Amino acid sequence: MEGENPTRRYKWFRPRQAYRGYGASVGGADVQSVSLYNNLKSTHVLVVRAFAGAVQTFAMVTETRQNVLGSLAMNGVPLLSGEAAGFGQVFTNTGETALAPDYFLPIDGDQGWNHDFPFEVLQPNWSLHVQPGPVGNNGDIRVSFLWEAILIDELDFLFW
Repeated sequence: MEGENPTRRYKWFRPRQAYRGYGASVGGADVQSVSLYNNLKSTHVLVVRAFAGAVQTFAMVTETRQNVLGSLAMNGVPLLSGEAAGFGQVFTNTGETALAPDYFLPIDGDQGWNHDFPFEVLQPNWSLHVQPGPVGNNGDIRVSFLWEAILIDELDFLFW
């Protein structure tokens, strides 16, 4: 019965399991991108809670893809200071083909996604890929992410 096992309950936001990261792909005439990658093998998913971006074209498009996309920009920085480097990595890439977008996000200033429910739940070996939009636009892109790493079996106990 749901709610009978409080050790598996996952509700709202857990700062001790939260990380942040930033990627900037700038200075090229080709299509630029930034992606958040779940570098774990099988135990955890990354719940993307918020991201913000700045692009020359004032819009971003997103998609999910398997594998690493580009060069490592940084490992996840724990939200709780003093903790060890955590789950998730941010990558940047340039000169790639335009992605097949699943979401279009207009940027008015430096806004992004910040809601009570997650934008994406990334399984191991998957990336949340972000490019300037609309599809195929060139230009600089800067994106910061905020995510949590939760156990895969906690997904059934999300309370939004």
